[in-house]
Amino acid sequence: MTEPHCFSDEVLTAYIDKEVDPSTKGAIEHALRSDAVLAERLASLHLATNGLNEAFDSLLDVAPAMPELPASKPAKTSRGRQGLALAASLVLGLILGAGLMSLRTSQPSGWMDYVAAYQALYVNGTLSDEVADPDATAADLSALSATLGYDVSKAEHVSNLDFKRGQILGYNGRPLVQLAYLSPTGDPVALCVIKSEGGSRSDVSVARLEGMAAAYWEKDGFAFLFIGGTDQALITHAAQQMAERL
Repeated sequence: MTEPHCFSDEVLTAYIDKEVDPSTKGAIEHALRSDAVLAERLASLHLATNGLNEAFDSLLDVAPAMPELPASKPAKTSRGRQGLALAASLVLGLILGAGLMSLRTSQPSGWMDYVAAYQALYVNGTLSDEVADPDATAADLSALSATLGYDVSKAEHVSNLDFKRGQILGYNGRPLVQLAYLSPTGDPVALCVIKSEGGSRSDVSVARLEGMAAAYWEKDGFAFLFIGGTDQALITHAAQQMAERL
């Protein structure tokens, strides 16, 4: 079993906010390659941070406007400070009174939201050093297929994507396979597959998740999400090929 990496929530939050030093950033990105638990922690922190930002934004939208302040001479600024303090206290009161409700409503509603938050942490350097060995790749895809209960081996060669690696993650007790690629433009993209709760079949649909292009579909009791970068045409075309092959 891979040794877990010990990074505090404060360090991981600073990484999300791009406030860590280069050595810490490199250590975290190196650890993410093999530590699924760390990846899930990072995705959860990313979602929590997004929820907090959205809560503040929505509350500020409905906060009462700051009252007009009477014109005053430069020497008399106390009223201006009091007005700013009053406005700030009103906003703070709204946040304390309704913040928890706003945070709850902004939480992800399903597995695709968690996958998108995880994928948003990927950069070109996350995968550029990965060198796929044909024999090892075949063995990995076979093992991943067995764990998932669905053959994903045909997803190695799709369109002009450069396959880099596969790994097993999990969501709500169900195995979730992630296959990672680099697109022709160098963007990290990924195909994620999980057993569907509904079991229905659907055509490929497009979406925008965490600012990234995405396409999703269901087939034979499994749900698929292909996501990464901003080129929606590339993502949709590759997703259609995958939907036909898998």
